[in-house]
Amino acid sequence: MFLELNGIPQFTDCGKLVSTLPFLHANRTNEEYLLLIGMEGSLHIRVGEAACTIKPRDTMLILPGVPISGLIPSRNLTYFWCHFDMTGTCRLLSQPEALSRYQLMLQPGTETDTLLIPQAFHLVNSSRAIIFSQQLLNYRCCPEYPKAILHNLMGCLLLELSTQAADNFSSYSAGKNHQRLQEILQWIRVNACMKITVSEIADRFNYNPDYLSHLFHEKLGISLKHYIIQVKLEIVKEVLVSSDKSIKEIARYVSFDDEKYLMRLFKQNEGITPSEYRNACSRTKFNTNLRVSKRIDTRWVSFLEE
Repeated sequence: MFLELNGIPQFTDCGKLVSTLPFLHANRTNEEYLLLIGMEGSLHIRVGEAACTIKPRDTMLILPGVPISGLIPSRNLTYFWCHFDMTGTCRLLSQPEALSRYQLMLQPGTETDTLLIPQAFHLVNSSRAIIFSQQLLNYRCCPEYPKAILHNLMGCLLLELSTQAADNFSSYSAGKNHQRLQEILQWIRVNACMKITVSEIADRFNYNPDYLSHLFHEKLGISLKHYIIQVKLEIVKEVLVSSDKSIKEIARYVSFDDEKYLMRLFKQNEGITPSEYRNACSRTKFNTNLRVSKRIDTRWVSFLEE
């Protein structure tokens, strides 16, 4: 099923659950919408009457009033959770209804405030969603900032999910050439941490390198080489906000020649250094069930794991 959300998102609270010991989700029924994004391990829960497993890059949007409970314990688990409300209405759509709505939304010149999100789907590109979630975590811990920032960031995160779902529909309904290009984009995202070249991609997908570069520039407005760099930098930003890896380690992780090259590219594209970017997203609320009974609501148990 798909959720058609109308109105303006109203952020309530968020956190990141981190657990190395067996974790079993508490029995709970929330009064607000609940968004879950898997980061590490698998979360096994029952949502209403349905048994669900949330793996890394999986998202799940749970309606208010729907009971949630743990199924089986999970180890080495990390996931982002966020509670929010909407000022407008919510409508449940079937897949055919949703695909019809996406078709209208993707028409040139169409403007809409509606968010259309599958209740559960896998993120092909999770970097932007992770970055928005980390910014929410950061500002959640900064009471000196107005709450309007959190409402706007919540809207950005939901819009990112809605846009990715629309892109999935676009790939599904488009012609062969477009689908081929989408396959190349997905392959680059999956293999972005490796050292990949334009010639290697062209050879793998049976294209002439010059023609493939021209096709990329025509369809996306940037060169294939620049697109590869952009995807790598999205991963760099995700690692910067979600880990304590050094710049040198991150450069090695995404197969850049050295950290100075990474720092130069990052400053050229983002306007700030990697360290400045990390410092801007340095506060996070963690929660976990370590040494806490599963009967206790761990939403408010907050500390950094040792």
